[in-house]
Amino acid sequence: LHVISLTASLPHCPYSPLPPHGLRHCDKTGVESNIRPMRIIARFRPLYPQEITAPMSARRLFWLFTFVGLLGFGVATWRGDVPRWIGRWLVIDTADEALLGASDADVALRVVVPFSGDGVETVAAEWLVRGDADRCVVLQGSPNRVVQLGVMPTDADITIEAMVDQGADEEAIEVLRFTGITNVHWDRALAEWLREHEEAELTILCGEFESRKVCRQLRLVIPEQVAERVRYRPLVDRRFDQSNWWRSRLGVRHVIGNYFSLVSRWVFSPPPPMKVRPAIEYEEAVLAEG
Repeated sequence: LHVISLTASLPHCPYSPLPPHGLRHCDKTGVESNIRPMRIIARFRPLYPQEITAPMSARRLFWLFTFVGLLGFGVATWRGDVPRWIGRWLVIDTADEALLGASDADVALRVVVPFSGDGVETVAAEWLVRGDADRCVVLQGSPNRVVQLGVMPTDADITIEAMVDQGADEEAIEVLRFTGITNVHWDRALAEWLREHEEAELTILCGEFESRKVCRQLRLVIPEQVAERVRYRPLVDRRFDQSNWWRSRLGVRHVIGNYFSLVSRWVFSPPPPMKVRPAIEYEEAVLAEG
């Protein structure tokens, strides 16, 4: 089997041992030169059957599959399939009905917890007004120095004020205070509250990309029978969601931060209880020493 050769038009050197289709050629004077033919000419040399039927080497197969894989990954990324899958993995499984909303079972006490998310106060207030929840539990960690001085209100006060403005009854709102940071050390306080209220069913309102992290952190500190009384409701942010989070800087930062937090929950144990020393007590100790 031969392919049409473009080297046939090249002048042949009579003193060269190679045939006209070889890789050597002569100039017009008949003197053999060291200049090789063009690559495109060398590629159209005669092909022999043993070369055609020879198996492809493992190295070439590796690079071929690597190229095809990178090409497919690039096309999927450009279409948005890969970013959607990345964002979807942070969201709790919406097909699992045991993790969503308020159940239809006859529960003595239905409680909603506004943890995080866009418009979480509005959603919690609507649940209280419609009767989907009987009580609301607001988490409040140790206040910082600015709050202790009275310059700024606590996060719980801000949440309660927003819910009351939406028509919620202030008497149905309970503040769960504990020592530590609100977004880090809340799990043990909520687990203790669940042990004290065995008749309650809890629904945690959290951000869409934080739902899996919240579920993972709470299930590390509560037994399985208690975890069955806890449900999660992911709230979609108005600025970005699973379909377009990579198009905004805020969405990218939010997703990456939640991935780091989720991985730390899987790799490391739950954060230990935080011992916070009141600022007034600390200042008194400093003045006493100095």
